[in-house]
Amino acid sequence: MSEDALLEQTDPSHFVTTAIASLNGGRGFLMRLSSVVAVASVSIIGPAAAVSAASTEAASGLEEIIVTAQKRDERLLDVPVPVTSIAADSLVASNQLRLEEYFSQIPGLTLTVGDGRGVPMISIRGITSGYTNPTVGVVMDGAPFGASTNLALGALVPDIDPSELARVEVLRGPQGALYGASSMGGLLNYVTIDPSVSGFSGRVQAGMSTVYDGDDLGYNLSGAINVPLSETFAIRANAFTRRDPGYVDNPVRNEKGLNTGNFEGGHVAGLWEPSDRFSIKLNVLHQSSRTDGLARSDDLPGFGDLEQDLLIKSGWLEKEVTALTANLVAGLGRTELTSVTGYNTNEFSDSIDLVPFSELTESVFGVTGTPLLDDIRTEKFTQELRLAVPLGERLEWLIGGFYTHEKSDTAQVLLAQDADTGEVAGLWYDGLSVSTFTERAVFTNLTVQVTDRFDVQFGGRQTTIEQETWGHASGPLVGGGTVVDDRLDTTDDAFTYLLTPRFKVTPDLMVYARLASGYRAGLPNGNLAEGAPPSSSPDKTKNYEIGAKGCPARPQAFLRCLGLPHRLDGHPDDRVRFARNRLLHQRQRCQERGVELSVESTPVEGLKVAGWVSWGNAELTEPFPAGASNVGVAGDRLPYSTEFSGSLSLEKEFPLANGMNGFVGGTLSYVGDRVGYFRAAPERQEYPAYTKSDLRAGVRHDSWAVNFFVNNLTDKRGVLGGGLDASPTYGFTHIVPRTVGANLSYAW
Repeated sequence: MSEDALLEQTDPSHFVTTAIASLNGGRGFLMRLSSVVAVASVSIIGPAAAVSAASTEAASGLEEIIVTAQKRDERLLDVPVPVTSIAADSLVASNQLRLEEYFSQIPGLTLTVGDGRGVPMISIRGITSGYTNPTVGVVMDGAPFGASTNLALGALVPDIDPSELARVEVLRGPQGALYGASSMGGLLNYVTIDPSVSGFSGRVQAGMSTVYDGDDLGYNLSGAINVPLSETFAIRANAFTRRDPGYVDNPVRNEKGLNTGNFEGGHVAGLWEPSDRFSIKLNVLHQSSRTDGLARSDDLPGFGDLEQDLLIKSGWLEKEVTALTANLVAGLGRTELTSVTGYNTNEFSDSIDLVPFSELTESVFGVTGTPLLDDIRTEKFTQELRLAVPLGERLEWLIGGFYTHEKSDTAQVLLAQDADTGEVAGLWYDGLSVSTFTERAVFTNLTVQVTDRFDVQFGGRQTTIEQETWGHASGPLVGGGTVVDDRLDTTDDAFTYLLTPRFKVTPDLMVYARLASGYRAGLPNGNLAEGAPPSSSPDKTKNYEIGAKGCPARPQAFLRCLGLPHRLDGHPDDRVRFARNRLLHQRQRCQERGVELSVESTPVEGLKVAGWVSWGNAELTEPFPAGASNVGVAGDRLPYSTEFSGSLSLEKEFPLANGMNGFVGGTLSYVGDRVGYFRAAPERQEYPAYTKSDLRAGVRHDSWAVNFFVNNLTDKRGVLGGGLDASPTYGFTHIVPRTVGANLSYAW
């Protein structure tokens, strides 16, 4: 039941690598071997000067990175979790400002835009059941962000512009013991920039870009300023605005650049640090966006590349997010108290062209247009308190409590509309659904320092989840009149755990094992059929992992690692039905096996090389039961999981005349083929593999920098979603076409 993985290190002074391998497992188990030599479980693979992460900084030429993966500041080198960190300023410099533009730089992260709304959904290592409750937790500065269930479209990820961030961290594998619900596949952590008392500073940037077949030029403007008001207090503020040019046309109405997007936002933070034992950081972040139309291409007779036939006045999307966080750290003797308070709102409005209703709409109202209007707002409050307590010389104890409450209002209107004029001819449906989600948890984490080089971490989290739903609907689609959904209350419990032994071979090389579990909340079952349960219980996943991480100090360092099983128990066919959130209850077992290898190196002075490859096989291990609404058999791949993907990045820096430095670089990313959701018929949408290439170059002189970029150099049409998984089924969403531009920045 085991295989060995052997990894050889030949030149440790200029080599950083990560490997994750797997073994075959039994029914219902996922086998994963994770082996990380050097700091590359961090795998910072990105544009212009973004490749960084090593502990032996002087020897390797790679910078040291600090992350907060385990709710404390640590070197990436020391974190026994596969983590990827991308510097936000590198994303800004190369104009990769949305998740769909940089997700392929992160091992194990999969993104799709498949529900017809043009908003990304993500999964990690194939742990997803499709368009249901999220399997990846999202936090900002330690505070959970966004909706927790699909009653409020929680699977749609808040896409934060990186100009207001320090970095984006992605943790792979279940994080339930430390982060709670929705982190059964992993975690996406947005980290904002801290104010600094060290001095007055700031940065401004302006840039322009053009997209293949775009209707207009795009632009971006951003500025940030840091002001120390005393030796202990500083504030930082920044703001941005940008315009993404549209590139999808409607030849029927002779409209160009339908998917033009406008984005803007701001961020203000204050940090008071009167001593090294006490600090308070306050954050306010606000971002808003409007996209005039979907970035959808229609596969229809007579339609060319990047063209669509979308109903007039439909396809637009508006989003608005606001996040307030307060982080307090106080030393109480040898104990450290941390408080993380968060409040955020997530507003989402759009219009979808429901083409399948066209014939029925024409027979009833005499017109063919059937737009669905969504208006969703989620308010979320979170509070976490934790104490870090040293118990003697060899015990570190973390204990804490967590509370969150969110309320979501989902309004939907289905209209009959004249396809030529946009005039409303009638109403199909008008409904309001209200849901609340409350999570209470206590958690603890104990680290036992067995020897100076060997420690073991134990963690556990007990959670109670309460949900309520109610609403009303009217219109011909519900039989006329008004239908009221009675209030439905559900309560579920979940326990998650963590066991991580770690051995330091050297200060910069460690091996570790990780047993971790995660979960996501279930959903209330509205409009119950006879014999149906009142809710679907929480999904659970278990992960067993062995690995190594570090930057070895000696050549010829060898590691031998064994893989152990991983099990995912879930309900991959729980699907929300229609606008009244009707749910069918199913539970299936799944498994995922995979191998990941990441490398970062500086083989010669001024040259940085970073890359990763990932193979995975996420699949059902048993068929859906008889009578299930969808079809799935053992061996079927989970939605949107890739079997193989990878990325390679190179960057060379060199001196120029008059004190200037230049650099050139590029990134090649490969995304493997995928299949769509489980459906009522065996046929599932297939999405072919694609390769995306990005180039960058620039010049730096003192505080000035000019960055040139060409993203998607070969103008590939990589498919992100659509087809059978969307409405209409002939529409597909692709990666952004070839984009060329430049950014000029000045920092002081």
